[in-house]
Amino acid sequence: MALSVASCWSANGSGSMPPKGDKTKYPGRKPTAMGKRDKIVKLDAEGMTRTAIAKGLGVSERSVYRALQGTGERIGDH
Repeated sequence: MALSVASCWSANGSGSMPPKGDKTKYPGRKPTAMGKRDKIVKLDAEGMTRTAIAKGLGVSERSVYRALQGTGERIGDH
């Protein structure tokens, strides 16, 4: 038997769904590396290693590679 969201709320005893825009919904995490994409690209162009970029900006190495992925950079360049 599949339960819908509405039936789960009723089963929990609240009787109704929370209103739209309710603060109980997780809004998601703000992307950190994509906000720093321009800085990542600049540092990469200056020859800084991907590891050093990640440490310097406080993001993961994978995030640095992901930020560079759409820029036309070849991933193995540095």
